[in-house]
Amino acid sequence: MTCVLVVDDLATERRLLYHALKSDHRVLEAGDGDAVLAQLESEPVDLVLLDLHLPPHPESAAEGVRILQEIRRLRPRCPVVIVTGDQDRGVALDMVRRGVADFLLKPIEAEVLRTVIARALERAALERELEEARERAAERATFGGLIGRSRAARELFARLEKLARAPTTVLLLGESGTGKSAVARALHIEGPRA
Repeated sequence: MTCVLVVDDLATERRLLYHALKSDHRVLEAGDGDAVLAQLESEPVDLVLLDLHLPPHPESAAEGVRILQEIRRLRPRCPVVIVTGDQDRGVALDMVRRGVADFLLKPIEAEVLRTVIARALERAALERELEEARERAAERATFGGLIGRSRAARELFARLEKLARAPTTVLLLGESGTGKSAVARALHIEGPRA
């Protein structure tokens, strides 16, 4: 079950969101910046619902922006959905530039909230998968577009690297379909005449 942290200085707003989400998520609550940081450091939070107007200056969005920056520092991949009564479009644009997953104006319908959360969690999962795939791809040995991790592939890449630097003609022999054209392309790409 995913864990959602609801951040709002008004207990009634937190309780409304809690009841709207408790059937699908583990819901934590925080009413100020210190409580947010404590929850992030001690709990496996998957998504944050953040009101921008928080103490000690609830009249401005400054504390909410500060908390957003702290969330980004502590949990860079954790999606943040802004839930606020602030209808200033400039604030909304600023939040989007800062990478929030979505921006919702109060009052919020429970079904809209659930849809936005599901979409943000799905996007975060896809981004994690993409990053893991990139890391796995980077672990592979490569040479000029050829990819392989086996010992034979690494040995071939080492020989090709030496050949690519040599100012000589290379003759590639082998049966049809063994990758001679791919090796020739890799030699050209990695060589001084690329």
